[in-house]
Amino acid sequence: MSQAFCDTLRALTPWWVLPVMMIATALCSLMGSLFTKKVLNKHLAKAGVL
Repeated sequence: MSQAFCDTLRALTPWWVLPVMMIATALCSLMGSLFTKKVLNKHLAKAGVL
């Protein structure tokens, strides 16, 4: 990436974007793992593995 692009991106992006993105990533991964756990338990119980 060129220095001009990095400077423009930094000028346009507020300071609070990085923490919000980190929190959103953590929440989405948690929700995805809970959903996956529920689905896998359902399918494995139906198959007789659990």
